Amino acid sequence: MTHDVLTTWAITVHFAILSGALVAWYKYGDRSEVLAKSLEGTNFTLSKLQMMITSELLTTIKTMIQSVPSNPQPILGANGEASIYSERSMNFLESERFHQAIQDFVNRKTDAISDYRVFVRARVSWCFWAKTLSWTVLLVIVLQILAIILHGFFDKILGKTMPDWSIHSSLAVTALLVIFVFCVVCPKLLRNHDIIIQQKVKYDEL
Repeated sequence: MTHDVLTTWAITVHFAILSGALVAWYKYGDRSEVLAKSLEGTNFTLSKLQMMITSELLTTIKTMIQSVPSNPQPILGANGEASIYSERSMNFLESERFHQAIQDFVNRKTDAISDYRVFVRARVSWCFWAKTLSWTVLLVIVLQILAIILHGFFDKILGKTMPDWSIHSSLAVTALLVIFVFCVVCPKLLRNHDIIIQQKVKYDEL
């Protein structure tokens, strides 16, 4: 393949990738709209999960507190005489009964607590990969513009022959970025969004 044919082919590829990247940037560049659509209703679901967990925890703790005697129990002397001393009530936070109650609560709410953790992690991860997608698309656009200027303007118009390795390098970097978007970023976004939808369907119906 001659240098002229290689340059023409490279410019064509870069123009095609630039067109696709501009369309992607138009759709995903404004992350505020994407976040609003993809994460719609997640705050409501998280609030519902929090209420489910905290309400039962509050009930458990209130029941424990109510069962603790509020006044020390006097120990009477012989023949019912005046009290010798007063029993000190044990700190219920350190009692085995309290620890057992908390353990029972955790066992009852294991699924809800685990789902809350999974939901939060999926939402944070989705936001991270959404930002990664935006920056990667921007990087692709900049790279394509530079490659077109380098090979189209300097090489084709000004006649300053660029080395073939520069063409191969620009195409290779572009290919790696495209592969990264479709093989890493998009699957991560889809997977996290599936988890978010799954949790929303599971708890929004309650």
